[in-house]
Amino acid sequence: MDGQTLQEILIICVCFPLYCYGQYQVPTPTFEAFKPKGFRVSIPDDEKVELFAFHGKINKPIIQIEPGDFSQDVLKAVNGRFSYTDPNIKLKENDVINYWIFVQHDQLGFRIDEQSWTVDELRPIEELNEVSRCINPRITTEEPNKLCPGDEIIHDTFSGKAIDLNTWKVEQYIPEELDFPLNIYKNSPEIVEIVDDTLQIRTQLAQNFSQNINLNPGCTRTDNMFCAKSNRHQTVMWNQPTVSGKLTSKRTFSAFVNITIRAKLPKGDYVYPEIYLQDVANPESLILIAFTRGNENYEKNGIDIGGKQLYGGPYNISIKDAKNPHNYLAIYKNAEHIGNKWHTFRANLGPDGLNFYIDDQLYGRFSSVSSPYADFKQIEMVRLVLGIAVGGHSLFPDGYTSSGKEKPYKNLDRYSVRDFLSKSSWLETWSSDTGLQVDYVTVTAL
Repeated sequence: MDGQTLQEILIICVCFPLYCYGQYQVPTPTFEAFKPKGFRVSIPDDEKVELFAFHGKINKPIIQIEPGDFSQDVLKAVNGRFSYTDPNIKLKENDVINYWIFVQHDQLGFRIDEQSWTVDELRPIEELNEVSRCINPRITTEEPNKLCPGDEIIHDTFSGKAIDLNTWKVEQYIPEELDFPLNIYKNSPEIVEIVDDTLQIRTQLAQNFSQNINLNPGCTRTDNMFCAKSNRHQTVMWNQPTVSGKLTSKRTFSAFVNITIRAKLPKGDYVYPEIYLQDVANPESLILIAFTRGNENYEKNGIDIGGKQLYGGPYNISIKDAKNPHNYLAIYKNAEHIGNKWHTFRANLGPDGLNFYIDDQLYGRFSSVSSPYADFKQIEMVRLVLGIAVGGHSLFPDGYTSSGKEKPYKNLDRYSVRDFLSKSSWLETWSSDTGLQVDYVTVTAL
């Protein structure tokens, strides 16, 4: 690239800075220093990145657009990264590299000035010389080997006749925890199955829900309180009145991943999809990939938070917001119920932030300080969850109406199950669309 071309691109960026930065965020470079010498800096590949330029000085200041002591324009990504490598630069610990970078993305230019990086480790020169597509991998799994950028962690098109039990665990338990939904999870072909290369997860009214529940054998929890329940109380009905399904990934992994799920979300009052990452160490900490309420509308004071709104982002079930637990989630507002059509939901979860998409349209971005609900950078290992649930104590705020009818139960009320059943107009809204359908799931390492 000649100087005139670079200058023209920089002028474009300066002329339209708000537009540029609203569309693309330059990722923080990954630096590596080697012993006895060698240096590498890189950024992740992006299909719209056309150039990555790096300019740096060692232990000396660098001004805007100054060439620096070492620099390079990288026009092509190799094995998932735009990388500048110089095997002759000799660095020592605590050396400071002052630098600026320029990225051309979708014909727009982005420059980040006055940056610095301090050498905190010298890695073996063999790592620089290795012919490997895996450069400084960020992703680990419960298995001992690290994953390289682009490696598939989960890929399921549900093309077989049965659930792949090497990939998924089909849950069966009583959810006496988290948000206390008004359903049990059951491993049954009536609830969870594959039909025409599509995962189908349904919910339905339980049979004999006033009697005792015993999910043994087959219960997927070790504590019996999640496997069996005795309905000894005469004045309070404790048993969940509906049956739903849920899959959890058997493979757990660290949270720097790209997730793509094509799905049709469920419709029906007080039904909602469970599509999220769950912190293995702290199950209350979630990253919602696609959440919407099954209600056609859910209104209060003229504000509708029903099925036309899609939510995504970090969320902690243990934290209650008196007004609305979704105040800190990204929201996409649609013209019709999200569940009317198939959509592709994508979440890009990197060290610099979380990005959420519907049909390739970015609708939400989180940094480490933008949400009080989950410090997602502290999450070490997660699992992927696909399911459907009913009701609960925080996801449907009190005081709202659904198609003009009051919510049939109150959150945190001991009579919530009884009231939910006694005002069963919600059941009229359940149909063949009251289920989660999934075409495919892909999870890849960044």
